[in-house]
Amino acid sequence: MIWFEECLVIFQEARKGLALALFNMMSHTARLQDMLLISACLWVLIVMSLSGCSRDQHDHPDLTTGEQLFAFHCAECHGVQGSGKLFDGIPANILTKKTPDEIIAYLTTQTSPDRKMPVFRTMPAEEAKVITDHLLTLQKAYDQHGSQIKQLLIEP
Repeated sequence: MIWFEECLVIFQEARKGLALALFNMMSHTARLQDMLLISACLWVLIVMSLSGCSRDQHDHPDLTTGEQLFAFHCAECHGVQGSGKLFDGIPANILTKKTPDEIIAYLTTQTSPDRKMPVFRTMPAEEAKVITDHLLTLQKAYDQHGSQIKQLLIEP
């Protein structure tokens, strides 16, 4: 998993300047193992740049509501209602049993070897709270009206 963390660092560098980051990687590379790391990082870079779930960007003053922030950071993977994507194996985050504090920690700090969702390390606590509040609102709406589709959702 260390290579993935290295790729995330490289990805963050690449957002600032892809050409500079690649040059830095190549200038420090002499071994085949490093070339394989570069290849893996490039694939991660491509996939993450196309994915909304990887947006650990928080300079968006026009996004203020939980719905807007959830749409920006979460909906591409989990859907606008938080129901996930059954055929892609993405869980319905509306089925979470985590407390609000646990959700915030999961969004911003918790890591594990089997975790597929990115950690939003630079997400401000207030933003994480607003997203969490919106998720809990979606969860309440699901509990009231959506339980007939539960068999079609993957639990987190």
